[in-house]
Amino acid sequence: MSWDTYTLHFGLALLQFILINIIGKQSYSKGYMELSIFMKADEAPMFNFIYRIFSPVVYIIIISVILYALSMDIYVNSIYLISVYYVAFRLLFNLALGRAKLLDWNKELLCAVIIIFISYFIYRKLIVVRSYLFPDMQTIGNELWLIIIFFLYELFNNIKLSPRDTEKRKSKYIDYKFLSYQHKYKSIIEDKVTNAKLKALIYSIMIYESFNRPKLIRMLEVLLFKVGHSKTLGIMQVKTDRIISDNKSVEIGVNKILYDYNNILKEYENKEDMYKSEYWLEREIIERYNKGNQYANEIQDLVGIVRASYFSNNEDTLLPKDWKKQNVVISNEGQCTI
Repeated sequence: MSWDTYTLHFGLALLQFILINIIGKQSYSKGYMELSIFMKADEAPMFNFIYRIFSPVVYIIIISVILYALSMDIYVNSIYLISVYYVAFRLLFNLALGRAKLLDWNKELLCAVIIIFISYFIYRKLIVVRSYLFPDMQTIGNELWLIIIFFLYELFNNIKLSPRDTEKRKSKYIDYKFLSYQHKYKSIIEDKVTNAKLKALIYSIMIYESFNRPKLIRMLEVLLFKVGHSKTLGIMQVKTDRIISDNKSVEIGVNKILYDYNNILKEYENKEDMYKSEYWLEREIIERYNKGNQYANEIQDLVGIVRASYFSNNEDTLLPKDWKKQNVVISNEGQCTI
């Protein structure tokens, strides 16, 4: 097989990886489950299984038909390798983004083997025999079987799997990230923050931002920053006018959270009913860090997990007792004291 064939297959596999993720994200109503720190039980297991297994197979069949139609038969040779490359892209992508602990590796490896096997089988039994790719009116029995398969799909798709394994993987991921970041950045945080609830909030934002901007992406952002195409940097995704390290981003992020927290207390110290609960004060701090209801909702969900796991014995509150009488000092540089 020529190098141009390998190159074309490699490029088509990369395109397939992008397309399958785009189409999947448009299929939430069907039960598509995206890998996420907030993923829950698989509510459409049959849909997700079939989508993950057969979308690569359907893809190589469609590509084969197009190549045959364009009289580019030579590029159909070993086209099943597109599925091999796709599987490799998927696994390497999740590893590069630090999401290994969120993956169900038994399921991932099983799906990879099945995808490659079916792709090779379809290639040998269907694709290489060009005439088999086009419909035959004499094979109406095949259509009947498709109806049966569709019926079974709808039946099994209503089965709900237990969330236990998913929750366990999510818990392990959060534990790993929290302990790792506590080890790296505890000295920065502990020097500035004594309130346990604020600490939990800071670690939660750090875990969330690093999930969406893992190390590899942050390295690319530094390159983009140099050409003026990136506005936030570091593990806590802070705005800056110069290239900074992750440690510096934590320092800036902590300062901003403390500044916003104290500023909120200062702004509303004369408004009796502004904050009747910790929930709304916490939400205001989050929304000042980054806008968006979904962002605030997911951070608060994560804060609940972090507090329950690591700060459950602490009685600190965000709303200090008799907080109106406190002397809240806000510096011009965003650093503040309570």
